[in-house]
Amino acid sequence: MSIDVNAFPELDYARIARDQIGDNELATWKSSSSTALEFQPFDVLGSASQLWCDVSCGKPRPFIPRSWRAAVKEDLQCSPAELVYGESLRLPGEFCGDFVKDGVIGENEFLDTLRSTVSKFLAFPPRTPDNQRCFVPSALDSAEYVWVRQDGHRRPLQRPYNGPFKVISKSSKYFTIQGPRREETLPGFIQVTPNGPNGTLKVFGPLTRIMTIIAASLNSCVEYTTPSDNLFGNKDPNGNWTGILGLTQTMEVDLTGTAMTLDLERWEDFSVSVPLRSYDREIVYIRPVPEADLTGFIRPYTPLVWCLVLVTLLVVWVTLWVTQHHQADLTKHRP
Repeated sequence: MSIDVNAFPELDYARIARDQIGDNELATWKSSSSTALEFQPFDVLGSASQLWCDVSCGKPRPFIPRSWRAAVKEDLQCSPAELVYGESLRLPGEFCGDFVKDGVIGENEFLDTLRSTVSKFLAFPPRTPDNQRCFVPSALDSAEYVWVRQDGHRRPLQRPYNGPFKVISKSSKYFTIQGPRREETLPGFIQVTPNGPNGTLKVFGPLTRIMTIIAASLNSCVEYTTPSDNLFGNKDPNGNWTGILGLTQTMEVDLTGTAMTLDLERWEDFSVSVPLRSYDREIVYIRPVPEADLTGFIRPYTPLVWCLVLVTLLVVWVTLWVTQHHQADLTKHRP
């Protein structure tokens, strides 16, 4: 059997056939009996090489070597997998080992194993914060691509890191990267600023203890900063926030360390925690007394509506007058 190279002239079938010779993945698939793929060799017109194709779907589909699928295009600076899926192909770690035992255990054995395992669950003791230094990779300042860690809830088989993403710009506190859909600004790392007399901050109060507990739970360091305008934050007509909320909006800080009131605009634009304190406020006003109001039939409508009603009545009156006058003339001149 042979393949017509004129069917898809943009494909170099002869080169694909040559690169298939040393492809270990193709050799594994051909010798495997647990796959639904059926490989057969085809002769390439005008070449002495044979092209291995999958014929399980009824028509030959050439097997693309791994060197083609993993190669980075020099002009596009991306691989074919990134062009198709938007990211490189990686196999989750759950598939890299043999986790399946021979045979199926019985219900009683499974129940005993489950009870024994659950009985060993213990709560982790709280860690006391220490003065450890945060680890910062030395290559982070010069890296052209970075990985982004997912600290939120992850689905089954979801990777803890996404990427790599190209770094567009960077500063001492945050990175601007080219994400899957748009540019994103992410904090690179945080560090401890020691207190001292040279204009540094002296932080105290109950919220500092909360920040210390959060940092100890995340095994991270905390850096305190203040906005230049020393305001909680107001929203301008362009949708940008000032003050502390402005730093949170631009992701220069991860969270606010002060208690502030919560209104509708702040609720819609930011994620808030459980309220630390709530105030019960009431509005006192005079109980209304029913009164007779003759203008109550007029005030529900605006002056424009009343003008349109008067103009409509005038047009109707003129139309009726012209109709009656014309009918009277016809009656008068009737023979």
